[in-house]
Amino acid sequence: MKILVDGEAAANPTAGGEPLVELYRRAVAELLAQGRTVVSTSVDGRILVEDELTKVLDGESDGEALNLQTVATAELAGSTLKEVAKHVARLREGLRRAVDRLGADDRTGALEAFRPTLEMWMAVCEAVQKVCIVIGHDVAADLDGTSVADEHRKIVDALGEIQSAFEQQDWVKLGDLLEYEMLPATDRWEAVVNRLLHKVQADGRA
Repeated sequence: MKILVDGEAAANPTAGGEPLVELYRRAVAELLAQGRTVVSTSVDGRILVEDELTKVLDGESDGEALNLQTVATAELAGSTLKEVAKHVARLREGLRRAVDRLGADDRTGALEAFRPTLEMWMAVCEAVQKVCIVIGHDVAADLDGTSVADEHRKIVDALGEIQSAFEQQDWVKLGDLLEYEMLPATDRWEAVVNRLLHKVQADGRA
């Protein structure tokens, strides 16, 4: 089986040579070094899911060509960060609604506004960390006085306190945590995303 990159030959057939999985790994590493990221993989025009790709690389599936579709890493990271920024804005809106509802003693409305933000926080943290991996940015590296790792830790700690407030039905504490911990956190994450986006755009022009 041959490996193609965006339809063009990138490696020799595996017959008598390296295992396909080694050729694949080398091709992906070389692409990353060239500033490109694999976004989908197909065999003879059929896009593979993760389990199928593993079988192909282990020699458990036949085909003529393994085709790696790529995009510029800077473009992929930039578009991802712009989407993350939209999610942070939605987080801020949801938290503000929750704070307002708690202030009006509407606990049901506050919980309805807050619950969707839990999954959104995790999605934001995960997406930003994946971008860091793709662009080779250390999550512990300084970003104007903070870091992705620091901000992630603060969110995890705050969510732990929020869970405790729920368990104790301490609505005053919950309101304080949402207003004075989580809302400011959206501003910090927005700043982190913007700094990473600036870095990606600057590196892309280099």
